[in-house]
Amino acid sequence: MERRRLGLITRALPGVLVLALAMGWLAGCKSSGLQCKGSSDCAAGFVCVYGGCFKGGLKPGGTTGTGGDTVTTSDTTGGDSTTSVDVTNPTAWNLGATESLLFVVGGEAQNDVGIYRFDSADGTLTRTLLGNLVGGCTVAAPVPNRNFAVVSDGGQNKVWLVEVLSPGDKIKVQHEATIDIGLADLAVTPDGSRVLILTTNPPQLSVLQIDWLAKTFTTRTDLTVGAMPRRIAVHPSGKWARVTNQEDGTLTLIDLASNPPKATLDLTTPATQPFGIAISPDGSTLALVTGENDSLYTYSIDALNLGLIAGPEPIGTTPTELVYAPDGTLAFLADLGGSPSVHVLAVESNNALTLKLSIPTGSFGGPDRIGVSPDGKIAVALDLAQSIAYVFDIDATGSVTKRDTNLDLFPNAKDFTFLKF
Repeated sequence: MERRRLGLITRALPGVLVLALAMGWLAGCKSSGLQCKGSSDCAAGFVCVYGGCFKGGLKPGGTTGTGGDTVTTSDTTGGDSTTSVDVTNPTAWNLGATESLLFVVGGEAQNDVGIYRFDSADGTLTRTLLGNLVGGCTVAAPVPNRNFAVVSDGGQNKVWLVEVLSPGDKIKVQHEATIDIGLADLAVTPDGSRVLILTTNPPQLSVLQIDWLAKTFTTRTDLTVGAMPRRIAVHPSGKWARVTNQEDGTLTLIDLASNPPKATLDLTTPATQPFGIAISPDGSTLALVTGENDSLYTYSIDALNLGLIAGPEPIGTTPTELVYAPDGTLAFLADLGGSPSVHVLAVESNNALTLKLSIPTGSFGGPDRIGVSPDGKIAVALDLAQSIAYVFDIDATGSVTKRDTNLDLFPNAKDFTFLKF
């Protein structure tokens, strides 16, 4: 997917995934051994479980949910033997307390994917996989608490549900769906039940349901948003989301609690060109940055209503990506401007975000994408121009320092996300 910031940025947004390894063809990605995407692909009397057709039907008591799910099958030809398959994390990566997986996509042909084991304690980065898609992927989002990611490619107008397996098995594409033109952003709801895909032509948000038993995308609902939509922020409750619409200076409220979901014009912002957006981990505050006046705004969230807490606060020269730390005490803002920097933002007693520190990243390129590790000890900012990642240590007091050594990623990296399960 391509993310653009005003006329300055052409952001090949996230994307990606991979697969090469010995597995068949599916969704334009190599994946051997995959027999089925859903039970409809299996013969009568068989059920699709974890990519394979197993004899039997769903045994009473077999359930699906949002964590630690199992699918139980019974052998209908003799006895009542059962087999349980953990849908959430079937093969363990055995991540340590300070370890997470850094999932990177892009490459010269925008079809590479790399999985790196990252240890925030000592900063070591170990690449466990570098592969590629037959097609191409440029945007990626993690599925919370599952060993899955959702990857999309604006060039092919496709989205894939991808399973991140053990270091030996790598990655498997479980399902593919077609999306509209002009991929702008991608998000997954906190319970992992829905994928939100933002596109510009037409300007809309597509909501795809995930069936975790079959590991497929199911129903799709398309919702109209404002002109030139840019980013999505999902509330921690999963009941609603908001979209920034850069061209008409508005936000769109997405009601995810309704069935089907609904969209309504939410707010005409005080400034033009709203771009980056984030919601605090406790769900009490929404922050956004704007393009034309390069300013930061903070809003309180009262049910579905927003109230201005602070802003505009001038910040940087080309602010783009905004993210909160997991504990909600800090936020980080990537800035591509004339002095490329990562801005560290403090959360005040009234929940306003204020500039605490600006850390220059160098005169060439600049940070496009930014994220914080699940344990909150490391922030990583990706420089698309140089295919490197800047690393920032966050100590227990909230002090942030940039490491002297950057992380070298594969050429033309486009996006990354942290995975931990």
